[in-house]
Amino acid sequence: MKTKWIFLVAAVFSVIVSPARSADLRPMVASNLTGNLHIFQSIPVCSDLNFDRAVTGGRLEISPADGLDVTGAKTFTLTSMIAFFSPFHTHVSCLTSTDDEFYYEVGASLAQAVTFTTPPAGAGIYNFTIPKGAFLVHEAVRHQSNSDPVVIEDSYKHPSRDVTGTINLAAGTVHLNVKIETVLKINGSDRAGSQEADINGNLTFPDSDGDGIPDRSDNCKFTPNPGQETIPTPVITAPPNLTLNSCLDHHFGFAAATDVCNGHAVTVTNDAPSQFAIGPNTVTWSGNDGADPVVYAYQTVTIVDTTPPVFTFVPPDILLNDCKGTALGTPTATDDCAGTVTFTNNGLDKYYVGTTVVTWTAHDVSSNTSTATQNVTVIDTVPPTISCVATGPPTGNTFIVTAFDACGAPVIRLGSYVLANGESIKLDVTGAPGVRLINDVSSNNIRHFQVGKGQNVVSATDGSNNVTTVVCR
Repeated sequence: MKTKWIFLVAAVFSVIVSPARSADLRPMVASNLTGNLHIFQSIPVCSDLNFDRAVTGGRLEISPADGLDVTGAKTFTLTSMIAFFSPFHTHVSCLTSTDDEFYYEVGASLAQAVTFTTPPAGAGIYNFTIPKGAFLVHEAVRHQSNSDPVVIEDSYKHPSRDVTGTINLAAGTVHLNVKIETVLKINGSDRAGSQEADINGNLTFPDSDGDGIPDRSDNCKFTPNPGQETIPTPVITAPPNLTLNSCLDHHFGFAAATDVCNGHAVTVTNDAPSQFAIGPNTVTWSGNDGADPVVYAYQTVTIVDTTPPVFTFVPPDILLNDCKGTALGTPTATDDCAGTVTFTNNGLDKYYVGTTVVTWTAHDVSSNTSTATQNVTVIDTVPPTISCVATGPPTGNTFIVTAFDACGAPVIRLGSYVLANGESIKLDVTGAPGVRLINDVSSNNIRHFQVGKGQNVVSATDGSNNVTTVVCR
């Protein structure tokens, strides 16, 4: 006589999860299962086999804990199951045939999940029926026939009727009934029979924090709280207080926030202004998980302004054609702390030939400074002025010679002779060409020259070789 005594339930399934919620798919677990396995085998003429054996243990998982809510019902998935049954011995003596079978290990495991949806029956009870065609039962047994060697046999079958059961969420229990048809071969003939398992278990629901209070009833499921005191959530920790050197510096860190009870995402915000003020600034951090009261934490950001202003405009370089003063223009600058920026420069009242570098200095309210430069270049193209004024009315032969140039004292010449600015001279025009000094200084400090006709001309030459002439007459 050969038969098998183990059950494994499985089927293809699908789970519909509403996109409006994030489902917790952790299972509820029943371990150390109880119940019995009823064995019946019809043996005409001989005595039928009809007895029970206890469920000695095992484990099953149903996901998610508490089921997944759908319209008017809940959906459950049997994701894992293993069951063990008491070993037993069968003896059949029929006519001239005797058969003894010894069943040492009898167990079951789940190879494939099965999903079912059932409406509530009230008081947290959900009765369910699963079509037999949706189950696949794996039978396996370790047994020995008479004195033959011990063998292990397994096979797959569908139940002979729909699988039924009850999940009681209020009491935390589960019941499952599975019946399978079996066949015994006795004296060469197949004899019909059945095995029916009633499996019971007490459900253990997820306990994320391990405090002995299941998540389904824990007022704070991620923080150990066996006394069920009120635990504030979420919690938020502001970054440490710090000192920055610019009113525009926003490297002041990030607050850490966690929903310590329900694991919701926490949105963290702060009220930091776009521009801090000099001195201490209070930054308020807030944490919002969308379900619990908003929590706050505070940070002090102290600004010690050491950041100089930044020029945004420097007056353009200036080109002059004569030595003189000039308006330089007005620069602009911004400051990170939004205070008024003032300007100074080292400009001159008068600029001379060549390039003068003017340095602008920008000052903020914290006495930080920055500099920028502007070039003032003089290329002298303006000749000096010169005069040769007769000292006797209305004309005569004595004159005072003067010359002026903005870029410096010009050189005054009469022929090859250099005259002093403001010097008095006496000129006698003769028929002989050239310029000749008659005497250096007369008794009245007048130098006396003889000049050829048309050579009574005095010139003034500046440092840029600009020349002006005048006729003394």
